[in-house]
Amino acid sequence: TPGIKSFLNTRENIELKEFRRDIILARNSAIIENCTYNLYLFPTENRYRIDKVSGGTTIIKDVYFSNGIVMGKNNFKNSVSFYSTGAPSQGGTIILTNSKNDKIEITIEVATGKVKLYFNR
Repeated sequence: TPGIKSFLNTRENIELKEFRRDIILARNSAIIENCTYNLYLFPTENRYRIDKVSGGTTIIKDVYFSNGIVMGKNNFKNSVSFYSTGAPSQGGTIILTNSKNDKIEITIEVATGKVKLYFNR
C-alpha cells in the first residue's frame, strides 16, 4: 500500500539526513571545542561512529543503518578526521543506496569540510 511505502521511504530519508547532520556536527564540534573529531565508516557492518579526540577518545555516536540505507564504498579508507579549523583530513565521497537501489553520494569537500548530498548523479 502507498501509505506503508511512503512511511518506509520517510524512515530512510530521516536516516540519511541524520547521517549528513552527524557529519556536519562532527565538523562544527571540532571547531567549537578546538579538538579533533573522527568519523569512522564500517561498510560491512552498515554503520558509522563518531569519536571526539581530546586528551582521550570519547565515542559520541555509534549508528547502524536499519531502515533501508546501505553503506557502499568510500574513498576515505573508512575514516576521516575533522580538525579545529573545520578542515577534514581529506575530502571524498561516501556511496550509499536506498531500498529502491537509488545511488546516494555524500561528499566532504577538501579544504572546507562542507558536506553535500547528491541523488543518482
